[in-house]
Amino acid sequence: MSSGAPVRMPRLNVDRRAQLIEATIDVIYRDGLSRLTLAKVAQQAGLSTSIVNFYFKTKEQLLLETLNAVSQEYEAAVDRAFARSPDPTSTLRALVDAMLDPDLCTPARAAVWYAFMGESQARSDYIGAVRVRELAIRQRVETLFTTLFQGAGDAKTKTGGAGPLARAFDALIDSVWEQSMLEPDTIDLEAARKTCLDYLQSVLPLGLDISDEPTHDDSISISEGVGNGMLSAWTYTSNELHELEMSELFRREWMLAGHISDAPMPGDYLTL
Repeated sequence: MSSGAPVRMPRLNVDRRAQLIEATIDVIYRDGLSRLTLAKVAQQAGLSTSIVNFYFKTKEQLLLETLNAVSQEYEAAVDRAFARSPDPTSTLRALVDAMLDPDLCTPARAAVWYAFMGESQARSDYIGAVRVRELAIRQRVETLFTTLFQGAGDAKTKTGGAGPLARAFDALIDSVWEQSMLEPDTIDLEAARKTCLDYLQSVLPLGLDISDEPTHDDSISISEGVGNGMLSAWTYTSNELHELEMSELFRREWMLAGHISDAPMPGDYLTL
């Protein structure tokens, strides 16, 4: 055999398509969906426009495949979380880790998701690409909450409390993704992960086993967090979350004694 230079094998088509999809994600994040062109995608990928046209005949095809890729990536992460967890509580913890994985919850991917969601109001093909998966994931999460409430014999099950709490969990995850897009320089996924776990700990009938979580001194973080906004701005204008807050947090039997900033130390309480 000849001892000449090694033969370079051509890249597989699927790798080239993935390369172009990643370039599309970057262009959408940088320039927005409306200003995306095949030429920009080609430049971002370091390829010629003819190569882009070879794999994607139209801009619409490229956009739909990009949306599908992001949606399938998210769905696959959810599937893995369900597959490796033996019970509903462990599954919810695994879902937090999966949905807020730094390789998945990136500013660029979040920008793609919300850009397409804006377009989906007028595009049935965009809706069809992700809506079925989105609803299926939401139903699977709600089933976990329902199972935990039923297993504990909790009275909230009779009033349908599991459903609203599951939707609030979804909204909490969404708020992290939105913050990743709007505030990429300040997003702290580890802090967001802890917030999600704290939420589950507070609403699940038997709580959440977080004994293996790192301990923190909350005496400072609680008071410093007041006014800084733990959630993205949209959560404070969401009608659905407002209704959930009024029904689950501000019940008629409760009386507001003060603000959390008035009792910054863990274990402190206020009297009327």
